[in-house]
Amino acid sequence: MIAAAEHRLRALQLRKKGHTYREIGLQLDMSEQRAHQHVIEGLRRLNTERSELAEEVPQLELERLDTMPLALATKVTKSDCTAIQTALKIMARCARLLGRDAPDGLNLLLRDEAERMASHLSLHIEKVLQGAQRILEGVR
Repeated sequence: MIAAAEHRLRALQLRKKGHTYREIGLQLDMSEQRAHQHVIEGLRRLNTERSELAEEVPQLELERLDTMPLALATKVTKSDCTAIQTALKIMARCARLLGRDAPDGLNLLLRDEAERMASHLSLHIEKVLQGAQRILEGVR
């Protein structure tokens, strides 16, 4: 099994350098068809790994973004406009990563969060939503 993995790796390296399957087969002491199979299998495995990694990237981004509002919480509760705008941008980014953007650009998750924030800070919800909409339009 290790030998097969090493052959796949070596076959990919040779193919990347421009060698033909015949040349790869000669160098690795195998048939041209077997060299082709090793290259194809190596590429298939690389694509699978790449797909798995690509699926992890949004999750890592969400985890990173989830920690940011905590740093802003004190300023948000003191009605710091810059902190509120930053928090809204973070929420918008999370919504986009989760595919929750509504067609009008202001998704339900963001609206719920904005309503909660407005209620907590005794702000007028429509003004908060208008500000959030302007921020979202500027983020895009």
